[in-house]
This record gives sequence, structure tokens and C-alpha cells, in this order.
Amino acid sequence: MADNTTIHIPSFKKLISVYDNTIYIQSHLLGFAFNQYHEDFLVDFFCAGYQGHPIVIIASDGENLIRRGIVSFFEELCQQGVLNRERVTFMTYNLEWDLNFKHKKLGWHPAFTCQDRYVEIGNIPAIDSNAKFVGCLISRFTPSRLKLAYQIDKTFPRDNFLTFRNVNAINGSGENFYSMIDTSIDEIYQVYQDQRRWLATKKFDIDSTLVDNGFVEGFLPWVDACKAYYSLWPKYQIECVSETDIFSNSFLTEKTAKCLFTAKPFVVMSGSGSLKRLQNIGFTTYSSVIDESYDLEPTTHGRMTAMIQSLKDLYHNPDKQIKINQLNEIAKHNQSIYGKICRKI
Repeated sequence: MADNTTIHIPSFKKLISVYDNTIYIQSHLLGFAFNQYHEDFLVDFFCAGYQGHPIVIIASDGENLIRRGIVSFFEELCQQGVLNRERVTFMTYNLEWDLNFKHKKLGWHPAFTCQDRYVEIGNIPAIDSNAKFVGCLISRFTPSRLKLAYQIDKTFPRDNFLTFRNVNAINGSGENFYSMIDTSIDEIYQVYQDQRRWLATKKFDIDSTLVDNGFVEGFLPWVDACKAYYSLWPKYQIECVSETDIFSNSFLTEKTAKCLFTAKPFVVMSGSGSLKRLQNIGFTTYSSVIDESYDLEPTTHGRMTAMIQSLKDLYHNPDKQIKINQLNEIAKHNQSIYGKICRKI
């Protein structure tokens, strides 16, 4: 029941809002996890005062409503007779929708389409003569992002540029994550022990422009990250993008768009088929120079392993600089068509 018409939505600042006799639920205000407390609250809300209003669940910040269990929660309410599924609509960035609910596709997020508002091309200098081979800019902790940073640092020691904001928070989140692992399983224990030892001594690179503007650590709004990107751009030759959702190719953000807009060659850790999606809207990716088969790997582990191997193959290629020059030419082409494509989508 998918409606593929691209739409845009009014902005709401509350989890539940009523507009034009329709109930709107902003899923990003549920935080990073949909839990029992949210379920209790929504069940009470619908059982106490709901009178058949249309319901629209909006994933305006790219939330993966299927993986978070929100779709299955509403399915259960419909099966229990609390809600009529014909009155429930999901608004998401999903390209495909084969679930038994109405669906409207959201337009591309301005974080992807409007980089010209946030990144000053004129501020970007030439790449440093001593630029590192690969760079990765990470803020919020997730286990996969920590693993990616670890893999990059171990594969390209002394030839990477890594930022990971708020190391204290990383350590706290990491410890909570590690505490859930059964350390009696030697193989798993060793993998994470190596990461923990590395994290304990790793000195991440600093974004001096953000520090000078008061963003020492903690949450960094994406607009501010875009505005400061010019100071990091010349420090590495290829960017390893760690996207917001590594399970889906439906929500590409400013993390990828910055590279397209500024002619920075990149690989991307996102959902399987993300490069294919970029190709489908008109961009050229880098398969003529590097192995991009990582984009087809079905698991996050497989994609990360294959992506790092692709970079490693380039790094040890005797014609590495020639190939990097070729990557730069493709990146410049994407930069030249970024505005045209974004106006079209």
C-alpha cells in the first residue's frame, strides 16, 4: 500500500501533536530506542481518548521504524482492535514498502540536498601536502562506529585522520556495551578486548575549528558540522563515511552529501545498496577505480570487512597516486552535478 509520491511535512516539536484533526507522532522524539515505557504511554493514549482520528507516524530524521519495532507495535494494536489500520499511515524515507499499512515517501532530507546552504566551497583550501590516506569523522557512539574507527587505525596506522567526539561519553557507552558480552567466549572476548585496549590509549584527532567555536565535546548539530567541514577537508585524501543508519539505504545524510558537494572521494558504511541508490539518482561512484562490491554485502560485518579490504588494496597498489587522481576526477564530476540532481529529486 505504498504511495510513492514524494511529500513534505509540517514541523512538530512534540511526540504527539494534533493538526487538522489528525494525530501526528514524531518518532525521532522517542530517542534511539522504542521501549516498554513508550509502548505503555501510547497504549494508554489510544485506549483512553482515541476516537478514530487518522494517525500519521513520521520518521522525519530517518528512523528505521521496522528495526525499532514501531511498525510491529502498531500491527499488534490493529490486531487487538484498538486501531483501524486504514486510519494509520507511515511517512518514511523507505524506497520500498511491502507492509500492511499505508505509506507515504518523504522527500530527500535538506541535510542531503542543501549542502550549498551550509558548506562554503570558497573556504575549502587545497589538500595538504602531508594529507593522510583516509579520514573518518565520527560523533555519536555506536558499536559499529567504534569498530570502524578501530579497523581504520589498525589497517592504516599513522596514515589516517580520525575524529571521535566526546571520548568520555564514548568510554561510558562502550563500557555499557562491553558489559553485555559473555567474556567466557574466547574468540568474542578477544575481539572486544583488543578494541578496549586500543580505545584506552588512542588519541583522536581534533577539529580545531569546532573547539575554537566552543564545541569542545558532546552533541554536535549537523549544520555546525557542515559549516566546519572546510577545516577538515584537506587533511585526508579519501573519506570513510559512517552513515546514520547502517542497516538501510533509504536515508543518506549530510555525511555523504558533504563529500559529493565538495569533491571528496569516499567510501560509505551504510545499508546495502547505498551506492546503487546514489547511482540511480545520477551520481557516479568509484567502481572504475576501486572495488565497490562491499556495497552488495548483506551484513554490516561483511560490508565493513570488504570496504576496509578495498581501501587496503588501493593503499598497496603501485599506482596508488594515479588511482587517487582518478578518484578525484570522479569526485569533481559529482560536485559539478550535485546542484542539478538535488533540484530534481
